[in-house]
Amino acid sequence: MMIPFQGNRKTSSRQGMTLLEVLIALAIFFMSIMAISNLVDMARERAEEAGQRSIALLVAESKVAEMKAGVTALASGNGNWDTDDRYIWTADVQALGPVLYQVTVTAQRDGFSRSKVELVQYLADPQALGSTMDAIPEETGDGTDTTGTGGAPTTGTTGGSTSGTPSK
Repeated sequence: MMIPFQGNRKTSSRQGMTLLEVLIALAIFFMSIMAISNLVDMARERAEEAGQRSIALLVAESKVAEMKAGVTALASGNGNWDTDDRYIWTADVQALGPVLYQVTVTAQRDGFSRSKVELVQYLADPQALGSTMDAIPEETGDGTDTTGTGGAPTTGTTGGSTSGTPSK
């Protein structure tokens, strides 16, 4: 007896996934969820650190601006920030010349070393520069000012043509 030719018929038909394939797929899925969860946690921590560093930089800039404006003395010191006492600052002031100073302000959130920032600026002594609120010296009849420093009067012309064309 001869077996008739049956062609390219599959000997086994596949109707579903095996338990092993389902377990492997679940393991891959849960490992990806855990990895994504860790990435989200790391991103949250970095965002919090960036926020703390941003505030610490604001503290340092505030202290430098106070020294530049003459509100606080141009001297070394440390303390807590007026607005948020969780942030501490330290200022180191070094004289580079008669009126030029190097000001280094370090600020950070207390207990968080990763929020530490350092700002270095070169400032002129605001006391030596004077202020726009200083009184203007008045001139006397002999060409000197009332401050006793002497000098030429500030009024009058300096010579030359006033018609807009250069003099020859």
